[in-house]
Amino acid sequence: MATTIIRPSSVVDDLGFNYSGGELSAQIGDDDQGTTILQGQTECYFTVELTNDSAYTGGTFSSLVVNMTAFAGRSGDSTCMVYIDNSSNDELQSNQFDYTGTASTESGEAYDAGGLSSSDVDGLRIRVVPNGAGVEITEVFLTIVYTAAAPAILTAPGITLSSGKLVMTGKITY
Repeated sequence: MATTIIRPSSVVDDLGFNYSGGELSAQIGDDDQGTTILQGQTECYFTVELTNDSAYTGGTFSSLVVNMTAFAGRSGDSTCMVYIDNSSNDELQSNQFDYTGTASTESGEAYDAGGLSSSDVDGLRIRVVPNGAGVEITEVFLTIVYTAAAPAILTAPGITLSSGKLVMTGKITY
């Protein structure tokens, strides 16, 4: 089985953080725990679309695990609800992550992805809804476990040359 990680590429919707839109997805999707977004309002949330990865195209999916690295902010421990949604905003899974004043990476339960296609995975979103205590989020990502597609095998006879130069010498029979 192969594993790949996909990260936020764009923001679908957001409210109440110190960054919004493309800046928000850049801060939490850069694989750098030195960059953060900070909850600035009691009511806040964001939904991000995830990057696509050709590595799993045509593969058979086993599981998805949502991960978030964060720490509690201004007023004690913090709880965040973290969801995996499909491209139609239908909830596939919900997870409760609890944070203290020390940064930690929380991982959700493995979601059985056996019925998903590559195009389904390409459309996945992560939605995060913190409680009002305050949270600083450094990373959000999805771990995908899959079996890679079998390599393509050329079964049609002949030679196809789409560009370039082909030089053949000797006797050619067909």
